[in-house]
Amino acid sequence: MRRGVAFALLLTVGIATVTARGDEPTRPLVALLRPDPPDPALGQMFVRIEGELRAAGFDVTIVARGPDEAPQAAIERASETHAPAAIIGVFGGSLTGMELWVADRLTGRSVVRHLNASGESGTRASEILAIRAAEQLSASLIELDLAPKPAQVAPAPGVARDANAAKSGPALGGERPAERSRFRAELGIGTLFTFEGAGPTVTPVGRLSWSALPAWEVRMTGAWLGSRSSITSPSGSASFSQDLLLVEGVFSPSKPGVLGLRASLGVGTLHAGVEGRGSGSVQGLDSSIWVAAVDAGVGVGYRRATGMGFAFEGHAVFANPYPVVRLLDETQATIGRPTLFATAALTGDL
Repeated sequence: MRRGVAFALLLTVGIATVTARGDEPTRPLVALLRPDPPDPALGQMFVRIEGELRAAGFDVTIVARGPDEAPQAAIERASETHAPAAIIGVFGGSLTGMELWVADRLTGRSVVRHLNASGESGTRASEILAIRAAEQLSASLIELDLAPKPAQVAPAPGVARDANAAKSGPALGGERPAERSRFRAELGIGTLFTFEGAGPTVTPVGRLSWSALPAWEVRMTGAWLGSRSSITSPSGSASFSQDLLLVEGVFSPSKPGVLGLRASLGVGTLHAGVEGRGSGSVQGLDSSIWVAAVDAGVGVGYRRATGMGFAFEGHAVFANPYPVVRLLDETQATIGRPTLFATAALTGDL
């Protein structure tokens, strides 16, 4: 046995959701990086690892690695070419130990396991490491919910499911948990502020998002039934409200458990309602108008793995044409040039 050979189990998980066919189990793919030309001292280990992995329920593909190819380059090439659940490679060192790295790209979770065959040598060490590699890899994928899935067999017609089993739910280590919902709701409060002639208004805010891609969402935002802002002059007074309805595209690349930035662009409509009250012989008028609106926003958001979280955002809303509040033809306030819209909300998956 050569001294100075280290076995490192390096893994890059690129798992998109694997869909099981009707009566066939799902077998995650493992890419096994083997030196080219082959290293005679490691031949038995690779044969044993491949056999143990296949027996444990994994599909294995062999990827040749050149003698001068850097480990990271080999891993990236195997990931891009085969999109495997795991990549296993041997780089440098001795057969006395190795590390198993498992990472789930979708959730950002990872586990590390240390394996060794201390006190053994030659073929015996290769067999022990190969067996332990398969066992620990299988355990790691189960922990991250990436293990091979059993076939789903529909019950025969006329056979009712046991009532007690239906109430008790899945047993420990049994069915796979439900996938994270693509829909998320936000409920909070916002403030709308115009630069010219009026104070801020406060309004409830509700949002419904659909996750189109891991970092992209389509979102509907509504801000309605808020407070009113007042203006006065010698000729009378007026109060007005602002309401918003937007459809937005949101970019939010952060992972669960990490506070991350988010940015959005949206289009929709802004509603302004005005109630006028005149002084003396001056008559007040009530009016409302709907105008087109364009919105741009930035903020921060945090979401736990359970789906609950919070978000803070600031937006600039531009209206066209922008509403104007006048008292005796004197402009007292303008709306949507722009209107600042700040929100704080609690979020949760549906």
